[in-house]
Amino acid sequence: MTSSLFILLGAAFLFAPQTSLTVFARIAGVAMLFSGAAKLIGYFSNDPYKIAFQFDFAMGVLTCAFGSVLLLFPDKIAKYLTVMIGVFVIIDALFIIQNAIEAFRFGIGRWYLLLIGGIITLALGVCALIKPLSATMFVTRLGGAALLVDGIQNIIVAILTIKREK
Repeated sequence: MTSSLFILLGAAFLFAPQTSLTVFARIAGVAMLFSGAAKLIGYFSNDPYKIAFQFDFAMGVLTCAFGSVLLLFPDKIAKYLTVMIGVFVIIDALFIIQNAIEAFRFGIGRWYLLLIGGIITLALGVCALIKPLSATMFVTRLGGAALLVDGIQNIIVAILTIKREK
């Protein structure tokens, strides 16, 4: 569900970059609070492989903290929103790459899809950080693309690494 929120938020950034960054900051704050809560719940779930959720305690707390800051100070944070999204996406991408390595060690098929997705997500996050100062619309779209890819990547991680009981 939270991946869906990131996909929707990313699409909004991508296709409506002219919308106020303060509005986006508030929406991103809510999405991050939901995502952080879901990550914390996932961490305490019963996943036999322990791959998909192994880093979700730290990511859940970090994501909730990001979301809270965005909700409490949207006007002050709005100009840094793309940078914050870039940092968040980079951190998440590094965890996805680590998940790919763990999936390889467990012998999970298609682990390389996680690795490729993690590398693409990492590249988009880095691009969101290294932004041309005069291109706000471009940077907003880039942040949207990073969130969109990150949301899709999280769904792929869940599909490939969560072991279902039969």
